[in-house]
Amino acid sequence: MKKFFVMAALVGVALTSCMKNEVYVPTCDAPISFEVANYVAQTRVDDFATTETFGVNAWSYNGTAAHELMVNETVTYNGSQWTTAKPYYWPYTGTVDFIAYYPADEVPDIIYNYAGGDTYTYEDYTVGEDDLMYADKAIRYSENVNTYGFDGVPTLFRHALAKVNFEVKNAYPAEEDNDDITYEIVVDNITLKTYNTGDVTLENTGTGTASRGSWSVKDSAINVWTPDTTVSPATLTWEEEDDAITVLADDTPVAYATRDQYVLPQTLSDNVTVSVTYTVTQKHNGATIGVKQYTSDPIKLNTMGLTSWEMNKNITYTISIIAKRNQIFFDPAVQEWSTDDAAGGVTIQ
Repeated sequence: MKKFFVMAALVGVALTSCMKNEVYVPTCDAPISFEVANYVAQTRVDDFATTETFGVNAWSYNGTAAHELMVNETVTYNGSQWTTAKPYYWPYTGTVDFIAYYPADEVPDIIYNYAGGDTYTYEDYTVGEDDLMYADKAIRYSENVNTYGFDGVPTLFRHALAKVNFEVKNAYPAEEDNDDITYEIVVDNITLKTYNTGDVTLENTGTGTASRGSWSVKDSAINVWTPDTTVSPATLTWEEEDDAITVLADDTPVAYATRDQYVLPQTLSDNVTVSVTYTVTQKHNGATIGVKQYTSDPIKLNTMGLTSWEMNKNITYTISIIAKRNQIFFDPAVQEWSTDDAAGGVTIQ
């Protein structure tokens, strides 16, 4: 019987990127610029692709009341600056709060509160190819500043989803006491079943003179969404191209069909599973003596160390495949003597 086991290793997300963007609030001749990073590690940011866009809402406060200035404005790169279709400028007096999201066409339900307690909600969202992100609320700004290398409102994006990828390894490339027998493995595909539609409401309690307000999942101890379990789990399949087959000839873990596979952050249930289809070639002194394909039984990922996938986490599972066939044993017995009498017997005189 073929066996394999999965080891879960949580990789602290070091996915980074940043962008500088411009958006404007009319009343003054100083344009509002955005400089945007998409990861919490503020000392490490990369450029945001100039082909991308993001959305922003903004509210000004004049000391008496808050006024809505921008409603789902799309920010694009015009060749030299990030800006909106119509210009906005800094107010002469007061401050401005900003809430941004990515991508621009995935608009959350935002409820703003000058005193804190803003909410940011996605309902019935189905994970696709978009890297859904939300920015820390930029609080009480009255001019552009330089934090990430550009003049603008610091806008730190965080990933609202999680990512999952796999590494694979050959647990026993050769038989321990008989290295004439070796095993090579080709991983044909890896299938993940997971809930991929759900709801989340983020809450921001930042108030006062704070320059940045962080969001957390409302009424939850961990940053996960609420999956819709009334529908069957989605099936996600990792499969390498024919010209890029991974052959596991030793026990070195190999990244398998690495991709930006976003998944719904969730507490893992018994229904979130992974299975592997793989082909084993058995050799004796380099000559093939057997080839066979196997598909593992589904493995429950909540038994693999992690009990949840949280937002802004890139999770790598290492799949270790035991390719050896059952060891050869022997079943000895001795056949009983049969009897045969010689006719007439033997006469001695």
